[in-house]
Amino acid sequence: MATQKQVMSSVTPVAAVSKPAQQTKPGERLGVIGRYVAVVVVVFIALAPLYWTFITSIKSPIEVNASPPTLFPQSFTLQNYHDIFVESSYFLPDLKNSLIVASITTVLALIFGSLCAYALARTKFRGKAVVLAIVLAVNMFPFIAMVGPLFVLFTQPGLYIYNTYAGLIVPDLVITLPAYVL
Repeated sequence: MATQKQVMSSVTPVAAVSKPAQQTKPGERLGVIGRYVAVVVVVFIALAPLYWTFITSIKSPIEVNASPPTLFPQSFTLQNYHDIFVESSYFLPDLKNSLIVASITTVLALIFGSLCAYALARTKFRGKAVVLAIVLAVNMFPFIAMVGPLFVLFTQPGLYIYNTYAGLIVPDLVITLPAYVL
């Protein structure tokens, strides 16, 4: 009878077994290269506006308005950042308001959306397909079509929430909630 040590020594480790190298056809290799080139082009197109915005922010006003525009700044300046953060009296309060509205809208949409999505996913009831269709239809509805009616509604004497946080959060929540539910 063979001992355990003899059995273990006769077993070939998996890593020691070599597989023959797979030959790739030239057409397959060209397809892989084409996919990588396509990814690089898409990434370049997606990042180009960010690059242009950053480069424009560090150019002088004369260079920003130059024709034709330059891809690389001739002179580097941080004066634009100084102007917006130090000299401007409206940028930081507006940034604070945007952060407040976005944070509250996101938290409320996550809470209500997850509760609604869980209920729609776990329960079975008649008309579930209709409810999901309504949620999808609301999600596809253009927000700009609601601006006029919302303005009329928010400036009513009893519900005057125009120019308040609630006047920004409620429409944002109504628009984003269907996306969280789906």
